[in-house]
Amino acid sequence: MLLRFLQFLAVVLMGVQLGVSYAHFMQMPGKLTLPLDCYILVQNQVISYRVKLAFIEIPSIASATATTVLIRNHQKAFWLTLIGAVCMVLM
Repeated sequence: MLLRFLQFLAVVLMGVQLGVSYAHFMQMPGKLTLPLDCYILVQNQVISYRVKLAFIEIPSIASATATTVLIRNHQKAFWLTLIGAVCMVLM
C-alpha cells in the first residue's frame, strides 16, 4: 500500500513539475521580444516562482527515492525506478 502511494505521489508531483517547466519553456519566445527592463522584471518573477516550485521538486525526488528503496527486491522494476529517480534529480 505504501509503495503504491509513493509511486502515485512521485508520478503526480513529477507531472506538475514538468507542466510548469514546459509552460516556462513555451513562454521564452514571448519573453525574448520584451525590452530589457521588462525582461529583467519578468525573469525576477520567474526566479521567485522557481523557489516556490522547489516545494514540489523536493517531495517528488524524495518519493521517487523512497519508491526505489522499497522496490529493490524486484530486479527489473528497481532498475527502471532508479533510472527514473536519477533523471528526476538531473532535471
